[in-house]
Amino acid sequence: MANLSKPGNATGAEQAPENIKLMLEACKKFPPDVQGDEHKMEKERVTFITRAEPIGSIPLPMSLKGIVKTSFNKMWGSHPELFLDKLGERLAFERSGVRLYEATLAKALGLGESKAILQQLEHIRKEEIQHMDMLKRAIKDIGADPTAMTPGADITGVLGQGLIHVITDPRTNMAQALDALLSAELIDNAAWEILIALANDNGQDKLVEKFEQAMLQEKRHLSIIKKLLQDCLEIKLEPEKKTEKKENAYHVLPGEGGDWELRRENATRATRRFSTKQKAIAAGRRMSKNAGVELFVHQQEEGH
Repeated sequence: MANLSKPGNATGAEQAPENIKLMLEACKKFPPDVQGDEHKMEKERVTFITRAEPIGSIPLPMSLKGIVKTSFNKMWGSHPELFLDKLGERLAFERSGVRLYEATLAKALGLGESKAILQQLEHIRKEEIQHMDMLKRAIKDIGADPTAMTPGADITGVLGQGLIHVITDPRTNMAQALDALLSAELIDNAAWEILIALANDNGQDKLVEKFEQAMLQEKRHLSIIKKLLQDCLEIKLEPEKKTEKKENAYHVLPGEGGDWELRRENATRATRRFSTKQKAIAAGRRMSKNAGVELFVHQQEEGH
């Protein structure tokens, strides 16, 4: 990493303490031309907020199949519009993620980084492309248009501008670029959790499995970027204690009415319900394997 402690930075006021008094005196001598204080600014912001139009809208499904599904879910109150908005948001973020890693690869090449770093960045870039394609297919499968700009997609595009500016700036070094990637991966991990919860609420069991696999990969991305940043900064941290797999485990539990539930650790509702214990276990094994967590099977209580 380049040495940033070079002489010539005179931005601090303490570099010229004799001028601090002069600056404070100038503030009194030349007050702002506009009367008022921060309370007036706050009032104006509130006025703008109350008058503003929302950022975009949720596009209606283009197919009859999608319209029927949306209407059906509305009856059950599972907010399909929010689910579609978050699908569009994740698609936009994954697309931006591909560009972030492409820009970081270019920086790594320009700075002469090792082949190992390039390989890890390229591996993550390829998985981001896979996530993007999977989300595009998911949106199509529910009868919506993956090219439509949802409000969430619009917002995430604005959020990502700062990250891409940091990475593509020729003056930034590798550690600074990895800092930007770390921010992106932290956002991505949290957002996948929300999308999985919404998929559960909307009864999209197949998508839940795919999203669980994507989130597992995103957790690995986060670990890789953290390690690369630590190495770049030459920081040696104590190895993280391995968390118990039970933290995010799946549980097969007897449900009400004689059915069986598949539920995540600490979840307040079932991920899926099954008519038999065998079907619940089979699905639990598949989903826990994809998520890289354990499966616990609970026995039916006596008299149940």
